[in-house]
Amino acid sequence: SVLKIKPIIHLYEGELQAAGIVRARKKSIRKFMDDAKAFFADKDIEFFVEPENCRSNYWLNAVILKDREERDAFLTYTNDNGVMTRPIWVLNNKLDMYKGCQCGDLCNSQWLEDRVVNIPSSVIIPDYYENIKKGLYK
Repeated sequence: SVLKIKPIIHLYEGELQAAGIVRARKKSIRKFMDDAKAFFADKDIEFFVEPENCRSNYWLNAVILKDREERDAFLTYTNDNGVMTRPIWVLNNKLDMYKGCQCGDLCNSQWLEDRVVNIPSSVIIPDYYENIKKGLYK
């Protein structure tokens, strides 16, 4: 009946619209990735790119810095200037609830923790933080 088909048509139209958004998002992510690689190319900061024979969606992006000191300085600078970055992780064996637990060699994980920072890949909305303060987004 028509009553059963109408919701399916609306769902399909929504999926088509979403697919268009997804395609646009993928294009913007690829553009971001190209821009990021170019931006970091002449700096002493490595932008993490997909390995050979792989295809990343670049939903989560990262930079690799020289050491923990450089990582912390990068985090401070970016966050103080409105770019929300964060360390890749804190290892579980360092969390209070797991400090007494057995763990193996984590030297590779520790190396990454000391150097990797996740950076945003989202579109930046002009005056976003100022508009939040003004109460424009509710």
